[in-house]
Amino acid sequence: MKNQFIVLLFALSNSIVAFSQNHSYEVYALKFTSEATIPSAMVAIDAPKTDSVTAVFMFWLIKGKNGKNILVDAGFHKDVEEAKEIGFTNYVRPDSMLLRLGMKATDISDIILSHPHWDHIDGIDLFPNAQVGFGRTTTIILWVMPGKRMDSTGHLIKGMFVNSEKII
Repeated sequence: MKNQFIVLLFALSNSIVAFSQNHSYEVYALKFTSEATIPSAMVAIDAPKTDSVTAVFMFWLIKGKNGKNILVDAGFHKDVEEAKEIGFTNYVRPDSMLLRLGMKATDISDIILSHPHWDHIDGIDLFPNAQVGFGRTTTIILWVMPGKRMDSTGHLIKGMFVNSEKII
């Protein structure tokens, strides 16, 4: 009986080891344009029109040894209307930032979006192999600035969130 227990214990411990996964990741913060001074009203409701903030534009790469290469946000194209209004300097297209790490845009397997603002989602099309999504319980709020029209980015937003839990 004692031998059977030892054999069972050995078999269970080996199966636990076989099913456990030890993934390791490297995390990179990729700043792809210069900091910009923007009106506070672009990021805060009812902010005084004379106030401004300094914004840093970056996205994150989570590089897995298991073949998963995940972006948190996708950056933006320099020619999007809002970027033109801000007038960025030292801009590097988000997919080109990956080249500095020896990666290609096609190496990205997933993109997790923090929220659906232009500066986080406009670069999605640069990563053709990526699955794009939010967390399962994400509530999506579309902010439309007064006097701004929904453009192709807005249409992209509507199409992306069909399977989301709630759209406001």
